[in-house]
Amino acid sequence: MAVVAKIPPPPPTNTPRPTNTPAPTATPEPQIAFIALGVLETRSNGNDLVTVWAQLFDRSGKIPFKDRLVRVTRGGIVVKDEKSLFAPGSFGPWYQADPGMDSEFDYNVKIEFSPATPGTYEVFVAKADGSPDSPSVSFVVTGPDDRTVRVAFKEK
Repeated sequence: MAVVAKIPPPPPTNTPRPTNTPAPTATPEPQIAFIALGVLETRSNGNDLVTVWAQLFDRSGKIPFKDRLVRVTRGGIVVKDEKSLFAPGSFGPWYQADPGMDSEFDYNVKIEFSPATPGTYEVFVAKADGSPDSPSVSFVVTGPDDRTVRVAFKEK
């Protein structure tokens, strides 16, 4: 068997030119329909219930939204949700809590659940698929003095 005495070198290769790496694009912000106006009031509640009163306004801040889901979560787990309503009758489209008293206020969503477990809760307007349609509003339940909250959301 003959051995080749000299193997020719491989042909030269061109140095590859660097390619332009595109700049990363920002992740788009989720599209939401409501802004959170926050916790308007915290009240005491001697019952073993957490009560969330919510107001969902249009852009004018006067007309309530109907059939929008308002969800309460704790630790990312859904505790309860309810749809917003239009109230029929003499008070106009809002329901009234504590009517005729100094503490009277309007609402169109009421969510109640028990037991009143201490902890941090989140409430937000949800889309039909359950994803947020507003920023969350946080509230903390520590005992009877803060088991009832009023929150509000306004159309963007």
